[in-house]
Formats: sequence, C-alpha cells, structure tokens
Amino acid sequence: KGKDARVDSYSGFGDKTDDKRFEKTELQDILQRNNIRHVFLAGLATDFCVSYTALDAARFGFNTHVVMDGCRGLAAASVGTAKE
Repeated sequence: KGKDARVDSYSGFGDKTDDKRFEKTELQDILQRNNIRHVFLAGLATDFCVSYTALDAARFGFNTHVVMDGCRGLAAASVGTAKE
C-alpha cells in the first residue's frame, strides 16, 4: 500500500504526506500510457483503501467502478459513508 513505508497510504494513486503533499505513485502514468480508461476496484478495506483509490481514479478522469461483492470494510458505518 503505497511506496513510502513512512506514510500510511490509502490510495493506490499516491501517498498523502504529513505536510499534506500528494506524492504520486506510478499507477496513473501506467494506466494512461496503456490507454486504460476504466478502473475496476475490489479489495480490503472498502472504507479506506478501496474508497480513496476510487476517488482518486475518478479525480484523474478514469471511469471508476467498485465491485462491491469483492470488497469488505472495517466498520459498517464507515462502509456506508464510503458508498456515498
């Protein structure tokens, strides 16, 4: 999860550092270089990693799809919020 062990990253697209900077991973560049326009996400945890990665994918212009049957969250309340 992320590429910097010092940062608890939630998005596959980048790490938010303590000073609020966003340091990109290579994921966006790899997807764009290969003309990938649709991102399908599944995994753990819906309310953190999946949600943050989905939001970033949409922010970077990808058609973003979360496969809910392939996801699990940590807490019912935060999963509900993430779905919104």
